[in-house]
Amino acid sequence: MTLKNKEYLYHLCKNIYKSICTNTEPRPWPNPKTGKPISQYVFSTKSLPYLTLLHSQWYKGSEAKKGFIKLVPLNIEELLTPIGLALWITDDGFKYGNGIVLCTESFTLAEVELLKKVLEFKFGLTVTIQIRNTSGGMLGYRLYISSKSRDMLLS
Repeated sequence: MTLKNKEYLYHLCKNIYKSICTNTEPRPWPNPKTGKPISQYVFSTKSLPYLTLLHSQWYKGSEAKKGFIKLVPLNIEELLTPIGLALWITDDGFKYGNGIVLCTESFTLAEVELLKKVLEFKFGLTVTIQIRNTSGGMLGYRLYISSKSRDMLLS
């Protein structure tokens, strides 16, 4: 999480995810020893079978990237709960105008379309897909939850 969310990250580590976190304190990233400016804070979790299962649902190996690619599980509709949506917004969303943006740039357009359908069908939200561009070109797709959905979202 970004530096401005350091207090929230500590709250997650010490309270919400306490049972799955290691005893290591959250730490700055990149490591200050690299000389690069600190941009985030991270924490570590224990190696637990159910975390390995979650990882296998949300990531697939990629030889091209020499690591893993995040993906949206096809059963996301049954996995996403109101509490899960609230945490998603808190962790990876932000207020934009009178609506909410969910950062989904790491997913394919098809995956973002699936997430949009789930948010609309399961929660009755008005959602659009936006293209995120940077000076270097298109970065990916984001979901925008319309201000029309404010009351439904709050309930």
